[in-house]
Amino acid sequence: MSDTADKAREYLQGMLHMQPSIEANEMLSRRRQFLASRELAEGEILAVEVAEESSRPTMLQSLADIRKQFWTLPAHGMYQQLKQLAAAPYPDVATAAKRLLAVSTQRAAFHQLASDQQVHPAFAQVLRKIAVSTPAQANPLREQQLGFLRPNKNPHYQAAQTAIQSAIRRLMRQYPGIYALEQTWLNELYNYDPQWDIERDDDVNNFDVISGLIVLAVLPICGFVAWAILF
Repeated sequence: MSDTADKAREYLQGMLHMQPSIEANEMLSRRRQFLASRELAEGEILAVEVAEESSRPTMLQSLADIRKQFWTLPAHGMYQQLKQLAAAPYPDVATAAKRLLAVSTQRAAFHQLASDQQVHPAFAQVLRKIAVSTPAQANPLREQQLGFLRPNKNPHYQAAQTAIQSAIRRLMRQYPGIYALEQTWLNELYNYDPQWDIERDDDVNNFDVISGLIVLAVLPICGFVAWAILF
């Protein structure tokens, strides 16, 4: 076997034995050195790409494991692991790791928020879940909170609005780091006016009534036209 093939095999074996969750930076460095050292044949490049792509599921699993134990993992070890994952060559892995790194700086604040009597415990709990969830998991939780403010979904929407707005004001004053993590969504909740839905529902109901009256008015005419054609 040629020296080129031996080096390619050695590189691939080394990459496959590395741990992406804690050695992402070193993996990237080795890749750059290997690719820069010589021109690779097309088949060798494909082999390198396949080997590197095989590390992505491992990284995603590492993120999932971190999410499950996020609030109890030793802070330093978790930070180092997330820092490595944030340097991954896969955008989804890197973005998720950077998000969790940002949340990790607020772990103490989240623990304090959980016992803050000025914030409804259910809202504090859902905010904590959203902070570490994937986008697919977090979006239904965000929409659920917005649903509590909708008159057509919650008969107690006024009480919910008061509680949520009070909690958000508390976040702004006492927990700015947590507030910054979900600022866009929290502002949407805070500025939401239930009257918008009430007016929209009234418009829909009025349209339905008018449409019904038009149908009732047109039916006799249609019947007369049909009778005239047939007879």
